Amino acid sequence: MKFKFLMLFMTLSLLSLKIIDNNACDEKSNKYLTYNKYPNTNDTHSIFSQFNSFADLRPSSNSSLNCTLIYNITNYLEFIPRYPCILDVSFCAKELFTTQQIISIDTVAIKNLLGLDIHTKPIQISTKYMRRQTVLQIFSSNLEFYSFGYRIDSSSGKECNLDTYNNTFNFLNSFYIVKFSNVVYPKVMCPLAFKGSNITRIDFTDITNSFLRSNRLNFYVLNQTQEIESITQSIKALFLSLSYETLNEKILVKSLFKYMFFLRIHGVIQGIEEDTFKEFSTLKNIDFQIDNFKEFFHSGIKWMTYLNFDVKLSNITKTSLREMAVIRFIYEKNSVSFDPIYEYPNEDICIFKEFPHKRLVFPLIVPGKQLNCTCTLMWLQSNSQTYDGKFKPKNIIYTPLL
Repeated sequence: MKFKFLMLFMTLSLLSLKIIDNNACDEKSNKYLTYNKYPNTNDTHSIFSQFNSFADLRPSSNSSLNCTLIYNITNYLEFIPRYPCILDVSFCAKELFTTQQIISIDTVAIKNLLGLDIHTKPIQISTKYMRRQTVLQIFSSNLEFYSFGYRIDSSSGKECNLDTYNNTFNFLNSFYIVKFSNVVYPKVMCPLAFKGSNITRIDFTDITNSFLRSNRLNFYVLNQTQEIESITQSIKALFLSLSYETLNEKILVKSLFKYMFFLRIHGVIQGIEEDTFKEFSTLKNIDFQIDNFKEFFHSGIKWMTYLNFDVKLSNITKTSLREMAVIRFIYEKNSVSFDPIYEYPNEDICIFKEFPHKRLVFPLIVPGKQLNCTCTLMWLQSNSQTYDGKFKPKNIIYTPLL
């Protein structure tokens, strides 16, 4: 009888101890953490906020509690510091989540940053687990880069070198998709910040060069030796949102984007410099979702000189689908017609006749709202068999193309 009472007492004591541990964890580790559970799903939005620096999120050195065990599995993880701060080496995902919880993360969003330290530890997932298409979103921040708290100045190129970025595999490169939105770009950005990248797609938005506001994206152009040692082949897609800017090699820097397959341009573009695509032999798809088609066409089309440079019409029967260049001009607000944004005026017939047809770069007309008949439309219609007949590859759907 005494033995049974003793066992019952021990069980109650263990349950009580577990409750005390959980309460202690709640008080310490959940100080900055809130959850949003989406109804009828298993998805959880976890938000760390009101902290002053990322060091605040680390457990104290004398804590023996494994507080991560009480966290729910999270899909969307967000960090919102109280004041602008640097994402630095004090950040450690392993101290916030278990390995199983890290695997569940689809998206990491961070706001209110002064910049990123290139030595910040990546979010690492064990190789025995299948890696998902994890997304990093950085909002409302400055996109400066630091090295152990020291701001890297890339404007002269002296600090944009392999010595500065040696043996760095930084936080950015933990992700497959990286999106920058409403950020302030540095005067010059060093492409070596993406050295060793796993990124397959990267978005740069809010690029502006107007008289009211300037927020330009300018990469430092590396010398040939630096390019050979640092160039990344992982980035296959690039999305640019810009206003009143000209596309050139300082934006489309080849040390980062040389092997990209897809490019999307959104906004208002002033033009494209002639040699911009000279080094981009793998580029096969360009989407123009812009609001100034007429002005853009009239800025010249010499930038098409290097598109599909190695493809000739004479060997079209031997050309694989991957060698077809697809250039789409899309008015995003009205996908079935450019009217009144663009009406194929008579004088533009010369522009379309100069497309490099022999390299399979064609203007494709979009059926849609009725337009007034112009010489340009008549010419496009009369020559449509060139690209709509035997040379049109099978199994490709041209959606709204010009």
